[in-house]
Amino acid sequence: MGQAWARQEMEGAAVWDRRCVRSLATICERRFNMPVASFSMACGPDARQAAHRICSHKTTTVDGLLRGHFQQTAARCRQAWAAHPDEPVLVVQDTTDFKYTSHRATTGLGPFHGSERGLGLLAHAALALPVQGIPFGLVHLSPWARDPAAHGKRRATHQRACEATALKESQKWIDGLWGTEATLPPEIPVVLIADREADCYDLFAAPRRQNTALLVRSRHPRKVLLEASEGTAWKRRGGRSLPHVLAGAPCLGSLGVTVPRQRQRPAREATLELRVVSVWLKPAELKKADAGVRDDQPQPVWVVEAKETHPPAGVKGVHWLLLTTQPVDDRQAAERMVRYYCRRWEIEELHLVLKSGLKAERLQLETADTLKNTLALLYVVAWRVLHLRDTARWLPETPAEQIVTATEREVLEAAEGQLVSTARAVVRAIAHVGGFPRYPSAGEPGVRSLWEGCRRLEAMVLGWQLARATQPL
Repeated sequence: MGQAWARQEMEGAAVWDRRCVRSLATICERRFNMPVASFSMACGPDARQAAHRICSHKTTTVDGLLRGHFQQTAARCRQAWAAHPDEPVLVVQDTTDFKYTSHRATTGLGPFHGSERGLGLLAHAALALPVQGIPFGLVHLSPWARDPAAHGKRRATHQRACEATALKESQKWIDGLWGTEATLPPEIPVVLIADREADCYDLFAAPRRQNTALLVRSRHPRKVLLEASEGTAWKRRGGRSLPHVLAGAPCLGSLGVTVPRQRQRPAREATLELRVVSVWLKPAELKKADAGVRDDQPQPVWVVEAKETHPPAGVKGVHWLLLTTQPVDDRQAAERMVRYYCRRWEIEELHLVLKSGLKAERLQLETADTLKNTLALLYVVAWRVLHLRDTARWLPETPAEQIVTATEREVLEAAEGQLVSTARAVVRAIAHVGGFPRYPSAGEPGVRSLWEGCRRLEAMVLGWQLARATQPL
């Protein structure tokens, strides 16, 4: 597949030599064409050496490598918002870990989870999406390694809770918020979406733009205030239990959603009952180290409960408590928040491509900094895989020339025995090469079929060129 997309995403990269941009585009494109091969095999000797030289350079940073991609993401968001000014841009945050326990020669790695021997990195990413459609791209990425010196040291729960937020890993959610606002133009409305780990008061109290809203799944059965106003006296202790408040709220109706596949459970349809209440979140009932520089006033939020009352036998019912700073005044607004939250699964797919497809955990590099920079490039490649899949789903009539080269199209048409002229036909043909079944009831291909198909297509194109001797290899 041509390098046009990779060159566009890497054009604005901040590197010490502009000649590196061409190398970055080559690395991304070759990795995309051979996703399941090793990094060295996919890149080849020349691009592998270029990748090592660029990613290990003392001036190379993750933000610098992704600067061009961030700019292109912002441009795509601006274009989409201009076409649909009544729809916000959705930005999904999530954290994943990359395990490199067996790579003892890599310096700078840190522990993760509770293992004393486990070594690796963590990465917090923010992915911009439309309400419906193709992912725009990354707007924030922050990889880091935990401090080995602090691992295993026991601290009292109260002492840890009193630490300043900036010294905790929970700061990553606020950094993701600020990174998103730094990437996207200020006039674009944004809804920032996160799972239960982001359910902390400090995120809701952090400064943000007026047109930036939060949508976070609740984790705590917290106590909330039903009435509060800034500047008035209020009690830190007390309040009403949020589950009890929701129990007294009227049902606004039901909504059908698709629950994605989880482990051994296939995707299914679920009918959820909706309830909404307006409450105020209280800060923690303790004095934190950063109390003098943080907002400690109650924060107004709307709580949307989406509960499955009649799940299938043997299946745990869906129960979401969604906290949002965007006003939810009626059933339509509640349904909109639930559908926004359902878009969160896109970033799970991104991490699936990174780990299972691109084999990010098999990278063998000398230092953690080199590893972080290489992972930044793989994040762009993983986004491109999702982009390819969703182009076929949301824009099926896109001309095939925008996705594959003329030679690749010839190979796919020979494999399919028919014309391949649209994006949907291209993606299905690549998936068929990767082993996706051809019968109509198979549905739409997923990322696993696509990355296997891309790998095989590269070899088929090479054989095609050898057979026809169209160009020297």
